[in-house]
Amino acid sequence: MMFWSAVAGDQERDCKAVGTDRPAPVHVAKSELAAALDALIGNVIRYTPQGVPFEVAVTRRDDGYVVLRVEDGGPGIPDPELALQRGESGQGSTGLGLDIVRRVAVEGNGTVNIGTSGTLGGASVVIVMADADPAPVEQPPQSRFGLVGRLSREPNERRRRGKPAP
Repeated sequence: MMFWSAVAGDQERDCKAVGTDRPAPVHVAKSELAAALDALIGNVIRYTPQGVPFEVAVTRRDDGYVVLRVEDGGPGIPDPELALQRGESGQGSTGLGLDIVRRVAVEGNGTVNIGTSGTLGGASVVIVMADADPAPVEQPPQSRFGLVGRLSREPNERRRRGKPAP
């Protein structure tokens, strides 16, 4: 992000990074993840006018997934399905950048979605990948008496077995 922040500054773009200060491990090589991020931000720089803002956000969700989101204030991507097909970008490019993004998402046991940014109004590309170190799911506390102990304390069960209720 340091490189892209400098480029954004040269082009008078607001560049915001959210959640990049905390670890969010995924099952993807660092170099591959960096290539996907470079492709996404490179597309913002290449296909939006100077001065258009962009944002990169990383979120580590409780459900065992990590989300990497890149959004911009540009014109958006008119045909997201076509944009993800290599050689069919519709913008005069090979579509290699979004193909790299798609491959990284698949390698990370996830998906990639293209839509419209809710905050900036342009394109939104979201990569969802499995968390490589998900938080353990908390189990409800177990009674030390188990099923037998619970039954012996339930009044209806005591009556059926011929024992008086307390």
